[in-house]
Amino acid sequence: MDDGAVLRGAVRYRRERTDGTVVDRTWQPNLVVRGCLDLVGALLCEDSDADGLRWLAVGAGDPAWDAGAPNPDPSRVALTAETARVALVPRRSLEVDIERGRVLVTARFPRGAVTGPIREVGLFGGADASVLPGSGRLVNHRVEPVVDHDEDDALHIEVELVLAEGLGAGARAVVARLLGRVPGARGITHVALGTDGRAGAAMRAEQWRRPVGAGRCRYDDRSASVVVTVRTEPGEALVGWPAQDDDDPTPRRIREVGVLGGVDEDGDSDAALLARDPVDGPRPDDPRPFEHTARLVLSARTDVRVPPLDGKTLAEAIALLHPALVLGAVRERNAGNITAGTVVEQLPEAGAEVNESTRVDLVVARLRTTRVPDVIGLDKARARRLLRDRNLDVADDAPVEVDGTGPERDVVMTCDPAPGTPVPRDTVIRLGVAVPREADVPNVRGRTRLGAEFELRRAGFVADVDDETRPSGATAGTVVAQKPKAGTRAPIDETLHLFLATPVTVEVPRVVNRDVTAAVEAIGKAGEDAAGAAFTVAAPGLSVGSVTAADSPKPPGTVTRQDPAGGEHTPLHGAVALWVAAGATVEVPDLAGMQRRAAQGALAEVGLRVGLLSTRMTGGTANTVVGQYPEPGRRLRTGLPVDLVVSKASLVPAPNLVGLLLDAAKEALEGRGLRIGQIERATGAGVRGTVTDQSPEAGELVKAGAKVALDVEDGVPGVVGLAKEAAVAILEAIGLTVT
Repeated sequence: MDDGAVLRGAVRYRRERTDGTVVDRTWQPNLVVRGCLDLVGALLCEDSDADGLRWLAVGAGDPAWDAGAPNPDPSRVALTAETARVALVPRRSLEVDIERGRVLVTARFPRGAVTGPIREVGLFGGADASVLPGSGRLVNHRVEPVVDHDEDDALHIEVELVLAEGLGAGARAVVARLLGRVPGARGITHVALGTDGRAGAAMRAEQWRRPVGAGRCRYDDRSASVVVTVRTEPGEALVGWPAQDDDDPTPRRIREVGVLGGVDEDGDSDAALLARDPVDGPRPDDPRPFEHTARLVLSARTDVRVPPLDGKTLAEAIALLHPALVLGAVRERNAGNITAGTVVEQLPEAGAEVNESTRVDLVVARLRTTRVPDVIGLDKARARRLLRDRNLDVADDAPVEVDGTGPERDVVMTCDPAPGTPVPRDTVIRLGVAVPREADVPNVRGRTRLGAEFELRRAGFVADVDDETRPSGATAGTVVAQKPKAGTRAPIDETLHLFLATPVTVEVPRVVNRDVTAAVEAIGKAGEDAAGAAFTVAAPGLSVGSVTAADSPKPPGTVTRQDPAGGEHTPLHGAVALWVAAGATVEVPDLAGMQRRAAQGALAEVGLRVGLLSTRMTGGTANTVVGQYPEPGRRLRTGLPVDLVVSKASLVPAPNLVGLLLDAAKEALEGRGLRIGQIERATGAGVRGTVTDQSPEAGELVKAGAKVALDVEDGVPGVVGLAKEAAVAILEAIGLTVT
């Protein structure tokens, strides 16, 4: 929307003395602070905590002001030293003039209510405004020369808020009613679409009107603007209308968007038009939905002095006017020997005191100029090309941060000078380009996908989360890597990639019809190769499981069947069962001192298999046979088991404890001959008592009996603000019971 809600304020005092005499002060400019804009924005969006003007307050200010008034401070939120306030009552102390877009506040402090000097006055609004000093939103502020009065004087104060005519009659009426707390006053309630895009301040050919949906109207306090979004499904706005008029060959399409207010939920023909945008929308047969964002910019005005512009170039004049004043009409005329393009006349004249944002008209010596094209809403590259085609230079982009639901990145949000402004050729145009707000990427390694997504949402990221699996020795389904990396900053709308652990698999070799010894060797080698590719430390891989004697015409010791079959994939640490052609009884070989795999091969070579396998801590080489049953020399039928006792490795891999409760972590450590070391407790988003980190890390080889230090969660995940279903899912996913 082109016109902003520009406000001007003024204040005056009147004292009634006990002897009946009256002392008046003339109207003086009154600073409208940014809090007024926030209040108007909240009222237009019908926020629950919004209310109009409620209290007028006076204060003693700062005695140092007597030597010289301070500079106006638009960011002020309270009086410096408030001493008294009086409530404002609609239609009694709040008078609304709809025709003039004016709210007049009349407050009376009874005799004895105000003591001491008065140097400042302010209005307060909002639902939280009360009798308490400083409560509510400060709307305007005036620093006065000290007002000395007797305690028995009655004090009358009038404050005037005037809405600029450029805002339009409808918007002025709606805002005035809201500020004046007129019963039944409403903010923005409806949006409308029409088919006539010609310039003007009224809807020319309205075809469609709907209430503003939830979340479609919001106030952006960074830009002090009300943002209204209208969206229709394909053909919805023009349903039932012909593609074109009989007397107009131009295809019918949506060409105007209106923002309406001050009406009830049903909407009526008397709705006030707050703003109107010409658009180039879809036709009735267009299969795409239509969406448009209207922006009503609010700004406050104070009195400023017009600078002298005579002899300045147009670019220099614009720089001197910016940001308090606005360039108005620019006319050219022949000016004799005066340098072309310089100012020869201005209106208002230099030194005049005018309201902030007043347009200053200029007459310049004739110079070739061009108008700044409308590049708002275009992508950056197209906007730059369009400006250069008009012989205009482009400055470096100024980033304008937006959230993940706002405009796409690299879209032009602001243009300075504004579109339509006549400027000399080669003028530098400054563009504000949308860039997504950035946030710190949290570390989600070791978490489940649901837990990782919860952490990313809590950090502010709004885009979808992609995931893919990666073979790993970590707990299946937990995050083993992430992109972008933890600790870096990334746009909040950037898609985040998670890599989830999946068990490492190995292709089973084909060993049917092979000698059992060769089969055992082939299976062991396949496991070693896969383990070496998946881990940085030595780890057991695929091995031979049960060996069963089978009746077969094949030579004894020949593999007749295997499970899983050759070519299939099985977990890295799985086992392959073999069926071997039976033979006569064989003598149990002496396996002492052999490695477990060699012993397994020696048994398989004579038609026997490994039975119960147990370990014993020794000082020798790990996985070396230190005991067997039956003893060497006994004879067994082929296919029967031989139980083995092997030495336990002096180095063991640390288990993965992240996500386990402390008791479960202790059991896992003791199962590997390890102990719990130092425990650090910290409050985070996890389940109380769960392990969040460990040292050494999972898979790292440590000595038997070594201590593993743990970081243990001392809190419960924060789910305040989430939908109930999302909160219950997160809590139940980590083992908590929700009642």
